[in-house]
Amino acid sequence: MSAAAESVSSIYIAAPEGDTGKSTVALGLLQALCASAARVGVFRPIARSDGDRDYILELLLERITVDLDYDECVGATYDDVHADPEAALSEIVVKYHAVADRCDAVVIVGSDYTEIANPSELGYNARIAANLDAPVLLVLRGSRRTPDEVAQLTGVCTAELAAQHAHLTGIVVNRCPADRLDEIAAAVGDRGVPLWTLPEVPIL
Repeated sequence: MSAAAESVSSIYIAAPEGDTGKSTVALGLLQALCASAARVGVFRPIARSDGDRDYILELLLERITVDLDYDECVGATYDDVHADPEAALSEIVVKYHAVADRCDAVVIVGSDYTEIANPSELGYNARIAANLDAPVLLVLRGSRRTPDEVAQLTGVCTAELAAQHAHLTGIVVNRCPADRLDEIAAAVGDRGVPLWTLPEVPIL
């Protein structure tokens, strides 16, 4: 690992399922970083295997402040991960550091659960984050859940991150009913990191 990669600020946005609005959170975080760092990049550890380009990555690439192309910002495909998880992890680490060497900050956007319904996918994302030495911003879905269900899910996810030695830096409960933001925050409680509850915004 180079000294440049060691000094780069990065954050890994992870979710335990699809449909959390993680890409919207990633976009907001990217814009915030662009206001405070000169060279901001993006990295997608796992992308689709079907040949279609990742629309989230393309959206974020339009807004970064470093000259990076699509292929540079993809670590591995789902097929790579299925075939050999350890080899895929090694390739992800190598490709991430090639991006980080050229950046002051990197937004890392975890997988989307688009190709497999695998309960261990969050664990694999947590392993990647730990290997990249990137703190995790955990994004959860608040819609169609009671506050107690959100709290239970938070506990399961934070335990999985800890089991994989990933460092949790914050929690976003996204897509919450607008009238239950405080109730959900109270149910989740103090997890030792900042917590944000965000309302459902249909246009996003």
